[in-house]
Amino acid sequence: MLLADGPAARVLDVGTGTGILALAAARAGAESVVAADINAPAAAATAETIAGFQRKAIPVTADVGDLGQID
Repeated sequence: MLLADGPAARVLDVGTGTGILALAAARAGAESVVAADINAPAAAATAETIAGFQRKAIPVTADVGDLGQID
């Protein structure tokens, strides 16, 4: 995962697992983050991790599927 310079960076965390790197990108100032994994249980774990941090309006979306299916 590479976070571009500036506050308007958009991040795609491929193979996110628990989503902890996606959350780190959001906390580092990314405008939006998509955390994607082909493994449904991993995507569910990501959604659970994100839900624990929603109180801070972190712009992270969890998705499951291969890269051709990710919006």
